[in-house]
Amino acid sequence: MDLLLGERKLRLYAPVKNVHFSACHHYRVYTPFEVMKRYGLADYLADDLAPRPDGHREDDMAYADIHQYYLNITPAVLDRINHLKGHRYLRDKHGLFRTPPRTVFDADDSIQHTDVFNPRFTTLGSELPDGRKIEPGCIIHAEDSEGHIGEVWRDENDYPDGYFSVAQNMRKQRIYKMIIRAVSGCTVSNERLAKIFRGYGAKNVHVYPNCIMEEDYPQIRVRRPSDHVRILWQGGYSHFTDWNPLKDALAEVFRARPKARLVVWGMLFPGHHAIPKKQLEFIPWDRYGRFTFRLATIGHHINLAPLKRNTFNDCKTPIKWIESSAITTPAATLAADGPVYGGDAIKHGETGLLYETPEQFTEYLIELIDDASLRQKLAKRAHEDVWDRYEAGPHVKALYRWYLDLREKGERDVLDPPTLYPF
Repeated sequence: MDLLLGERKLRLYAPVKNVHFSACHHYRVYTPFEVMKRYGLADYLADDLAPRPDGHREDDMAYADIHQYYLNITPAVLDRINHLKGHRYLRDKHGLFRTPPRTVFDADDSIQHTDVFNPRFTTLGSELPDGRKIEPGCIIHAEDSEGHIGEVWRDENDYPDGYFSVAQNMRKQRIYKMIIRAVSGCTVSNERLAKIFRGYGAKNVHVYPNCIMEEDYPQIRVRRPSDHVRILWQGGYSHFTDWNPLKDALAEVFRARPKARLVVWGMLFPGHHAIPKKQLEFIPWDRYGRFTFRLATIGHHINLAPLKRNTFNDCKTPIKWIESSAITTPAATLAADGPVYGGDAIKHGETGLLYETPEQFTEYLIELIDDASLRQKLAKRAHEDVWDRYEAGPHVKALYRWYLDLREKGERDVLDPPTLYPF
């Protein structure tokens, strides 16, 4: 799609160190910006924040139509947003006046509700899973995989993922909400998160779901093994609370089905260690830039997406189902029922299977292991469904229109005389 007659080409700016560093940055920054660029709708700079010999960073920031801040939560970002709000005009390098950039805050997680087992709790944690606020000087206990209650966090202590300070985290959460209220608009990954943002006072919220591009999914057809069934789970150690309730069910399935193989890509949990070594394969994690190619070559028959119900998890997207369905040789997905994988995502029995209890997890996983025709049916329909509904093009066009409206509204609101160039 080329730029349509009469439409305006936007200039976009995002401060991000590496758009391919994580899936979040890839989906929230690179994918929409790159697709807009290819369609002729926008040019963009994903600023790596490294020293610039040309000295043009201030120009790039000042002349952009949109500044997009993906979970950038610092006083400096808040100051920049408020600084831009204080100016009606900027003078560009040609001496012409133009309105300052419109600012957008983007998120795909409800960071106020970070789980205590999530490593990001170190620098974000300010409340417990039941919503109770934590106080400075606190010691937080939680139940481990063996059912024992033990200390997880102690205020004002150093941990591998950072320094845990309740006071600092509470300040960061305040800045987070101040940014959400200060920006011109917010983009989020689903309507559940949009509702939370509106509750924080966000003025203009647009839902842009995590989407997929054809270039990320090369045509790689793999020959799956016929002597065993490969079952994949991929993710990091923030998923401890998702896996812990299933550890006994998982061990039961692999005892009952010796032909099953679990491929763990990322983080091994206690429940995984209960599986016989000959039925367990581990793949170390890698940066997201290589993710989809590696995913396409694993040759898994079944994709697992466990997810425990809580406010943080309920604001996630069904990305594990989307990714394993989008590859050339898709897998059948067994996922936790709920607002993320249920609802508008997986249709139970058509594009995947949804479980509610560990008993259902056991039943459905054994059914998928035993029934190759069911796996093939679910995977084929899911493949068609995700490319029909989550291909980036239509969603990016809607995001572009929203950006354009935001930009043009800012221009219509300019009534005061121009000020001096502020940078």
